[in-house]
Amino acid sequence: MFTPFTLIHNLVVSRKVKKLQPPAPGQHGRQVDPGVPVHRRPLAYVGLVPVLWLLFMIVSGLTQNP
Repeated sequence: MFTPFTLIHNLVVSRKVKKLQPPAPGQHGRQVDPGVPVHRRPLAYVGLVPVLWLLFMIVSGLTQNP
């Protein structure tokens, strides 16, 4: 019910954001260290566990003899 309004609002806001000037380096004080990239963090792969489990269940279900 609210989806069309949300999409229109997001479109308006994204156009406003695109009109902004890019930030100048060092403009907002000290820059924060971004840290380790996401693909190098062990917890980033926890989301693969349900996907791999589902894939295993499908493959084992298809390969079992009736």
